[in-house]
Amino acid sequence: MFGMPNVGADICGFRDDTNEELCTRWMQLGAFYPFMRNHNGAQKDQDPAVFSWTSQQIMKQALIMRYSLAPFWYTLHYRAAIASETLVQPLHFEFSNDNKTLGIDRQFLIGRAILVSPNLVSINNTTMVHAYIPEDVWYEFPSGVKVKVVGVFVDLDTPLEKINIHVRGGFIIPMQIPGTNLMIGRGNPFTLLVAQSALGNATGNLFWDDGDSIDSIETKSYNYFEFLLISILVVYGLDMDMLAQLSQTIEWTTTID
Repeated sequence: MFGMPNVGADICGFRDDTNEELCTRWMQLGAFYPFMRNHNGAQKDQDPAVFSWTSQQIMKQALIMRYSLAPFWYTLHYRAAIASETLVQPLHFEFSNDNKTLGIDRQFLIGRAILVSPNLVSINNTTMVHAYIPEDVWYEFPSGVKVKVVGVFVDLDTPLEKINIHVRGGFIIPMQIPGTNLMIGRGNPFTLLVAQSALGNATGNLFWDDGDSIDSIETKSYNYFEFLLISILVVYGLDMDMLAQLSQTIEWTTTID
């Protein structure tokens, strides 16, 4: 609303003491904030290390997921800088003709491609989220399982270790093998998460610079890639065994001077 896209609430809360379930769920949600920060005042410690080993592992997985999506976030920030596009948005921004999305305030989209449906309720150890899946092709993340029922509200299983994330068909999301921090991760290989639309195609883009210069856009010291999936080529193994698992991916490497 105010043109400040890089925002995020203080994870686990700033005032008063938190509890383990709240902080664990909040760390999962915070991994999908544009700005992620676990921060509080003079209350008791709430960093991951003060909680149980189980919660630490859940929080760690949330951070790994965030780091793996760093190229996607970076590209969204670039688009926000040059074209005033949103980083996150309510569902009715994207599905404006769907009246069911108008009152939804507990789900949001990252860009146009990722749907986040967090568990925001802590009543009797709630492990279900009542969420809306808009009319389109969606895949569970990171499993890749295609959602069978869309255009309706559904109850999503949400144990403590899970936050429900769905990727929208028709989009290609640039990702990266995560490191122990973002600077280390920048040197790791890239991957592409390709989610086919109903027509079998997908598009995406990637902005990438040195990660340090403050004027790379003005000086055009960056790389910008556009990706397009037109069709999938299925290749059988040389043994011609029709029962063998099919190859659906091709590994490739390129060097850019």
